[in-house]
Formats: sequence, C-alpha cells, structure tokens
Amino acid sequence: MNDTDITLVCANSHLIETPDVFHGRMPSKWIDRAPSVKVVDGGAFWIFEDAVFPLYRSCAVAGMSPEDWLKTPYVTIDDIREGCYDPRARLADMDVEGVTATTLYSSPAGIGFGGDLFAHAKDDPELGIAAMRAWNDWYFDTWISTAPDRFIPIQATWYHDPTVAAAEVYRNAERGFKGVALRNPTDIGLPWLGDDLWDPFLRACQETGTVISHHTESLSHWPNVTPDLEKSIPYGYRSTLFQSSALEVVTSWIWAGLGVRFPGLKVTIAESGGSWLPHLIERLEWCLDYSLLHRQGWPDMDRRPLDMLRETYSFSTLESHTAYKLSQELDFHNWMIEGDYPHMESVWPNTRPHHQAALEGVDLAFVEAITWKNVSTLYDFPITTTEVSHV
Repeated sequence: MNDTDITLVCANSHLIETPDVFHGRMPSKWIDRAPSVKVVDGGAFWIFEDAVFPLYRSCAVAGMSPEDWLKTPYVTIDDIREGCYDPRARLADMDVEGVTATTLYSSPAGIGFGGDLFAHAKDDPELGIAAMRAWNDWYFDTWISTAPDRFIPIQATWYHDPTVAAAEVYRNAERGFKGVALRNPTDIGLPWLGDDLWDPFLRACQETGTVISHHTESLSHWPNVTPDLEKSIPYGYRSTLFQSSALEVVTSWIWAGLGVRFPGLKVTIAESGGSWLPHLIERLEWCLDYSLLHRQGWPDMDRRPLDMLRETYSFSTLESHTAYKLSQELDFHNWMIEGDYPHMESVWPNTRPHHQAALEGVDLAFVEAITWKNVSTLYDFPITTTEVSHV
C-alpha cells in the first residue's frame, strides 16, 4: 500500500490519567480515601489503599528520544507529552500519522492495564466500587465525549463481585462503551473464569456485545526492574518474557470455555504479538489426543482449539508481518494492528510506515482486515474508510 491509501484503526493505545480524575465524582464519605497522586523525588505516584502505581517513564515516552528512556524511571505529568493526558492533543497526534480511531486503555502508570487498582479496596468494597465508577465517568466525560467517533471506549470493572461488575457493564453499554478491560483474575488471587461465580459478568458481556479486552500484563513473579538501572536486571529480560503472559491468559480462558458457555462472547488480547500461537495450538491438540486425563475438562469435544480461537478470540499486534504469516499457516485471520501510543513499544509517529513496510506485497483483503475492518467489526464501531487504490 502507498502512504495514504489505507484507513488505520489502532486496537491498542493508552492514556495517562490526570490528578483530577476523582475530583467531584466520589461520594462525600469517600473523598479523603479516593485514589490520589503524590509527587516524590520528581516522580508521580497514584496511591490507593495499600497500592502504589508509579507514573513510569516507559508508559509515556511519546516524543522522547531513546536516550531519554535511560533517565529516571518515574516522571510527572509536566515531563510528558500533552497527547498522553489531553484528548484534544491526542487527536492531533493521531492526525500526525493518519490514525482514524483508536481504543483507549489505561496503563500501569494509572489504574493498571486491567483497572485492577480498584481491587485493592477489597476490605471496603463500597469505596472500591465508587472509585471504579468515578473513573469510568471521568473517562467517558473527558475522553470519549470529546471524540465519540474516534475513541473506542474500554471500561474498568470491579473484580470482587461479578454481579456488581455485570451491573457496570449494563450501565456503560447504554452509553456506548464497547469493551471492558479485564486482567486474568487468578493474577490477583481470585477464581479463574471457568468458575460459575463469573457467570453474571460474562452473561452481561454476551448480552450487551461488550468485548472482554485483555491487555498483555507483566506478572508478579517476574523479576523487577529497580530504579537503579545500572544495578537492576536488564529491562530487556522482562520485555522478552512479556508476551508469555498472553499465552497464559488465552490458555486459561480457552479451558474455561468462555465462547462455549456464552456463545457469541468476544475476547481480544492487546499487545499480544502472536508468535506463540502455533505452540499453543499444537500443545492443546496434543492434550486433546494424548489421554483421557489430559483432555478431561475440555469445554466441547466437538470443537478443536483452532475452532475456539476463530470463534471467540482476536489479537492486536505491532508485528503485522507475523500476523500475516500465521494467517496463511493457520487459516486464522482475527488480527488487528496497534500503535501502542505512548508506551516504550510505541511506533508513533510512524504507525503507518511501520505497518506499511510489514504488509508490503500482502493481498488487499488481509490488509483491509488487519488495518481497520476487524477492529470495526469486533467493537461494532463504524469507521469512515479511505478508498484503497493498490497494495
């Protein structure tokens, strides 16, 4: 494709919360315990109950040079690009590279990829629920309402009571939310999604067409990068491991039978890469064929692993060349591009040339699917497209 002849819709980008998120949105009884930002030694930290979520430099490097990445690991709002935290500035940064629309996740520099900051209020669930709803209201009022035709809304959820989580899904579906961010509950000590405890939440997603939108996560048992970068483990060590957590969550949710128990339910994995997918399929096939023990608990013996993946799962990736290769090898086509603004893995402002180079010579149907059609269909989000003249 040439430089201007394709519509681009990003299935994974991020925002940075401003310190005023909870101002005027919390019940008066909880104002003093609402999540708040404290600046310590030149870094901003979200504080909520026993949780501390730093504003990591790596989560907001848009516009910084790679040399800047080696500076202090924590920053403040004043240190980062306006497009990280201001919706109108973000639209301008999207226009720079010709991105028509984007999903918007939070990040570890705010409430977490899966909105799990609020789960730290488990001893005072009323507080946690109020904070979760306040964040969803701020997100809708501040970001989505600014450009509802360009920002695809992904809500936060409540982990400790799936009936409360379901009520929030219904509430937000009425005002146009398209997805709900969800980390693997087992990461935070909760039952896996195969437990019928989660049925009210999963049913709400099924009935409203709300996509379960999981962003690949760092896991607590991985080695930590410390503020002293010279004495820390290499950053690349954790980065090498990163997509293994996508493999873990998809394995868990396939065995949980989400698409079998709730037909039509959709799941997407952001920043997934995908190079691990052939291994997952091969291993699942081996388990199903090897012994009665290994296939015990498989959700539906009439469905093979690839059937379940095709029916329920989509993946967004920076590695569109790998996505095309796997679409040919596996006949699996549920891929979407991403730009990952403003994180360290981001290709902004070069999302277009990045994917253009990776998709050179690829057939037009796949290019259109991965660059905009799949995300538009998944989230039921209409897109005004650019006519494609050639590839």
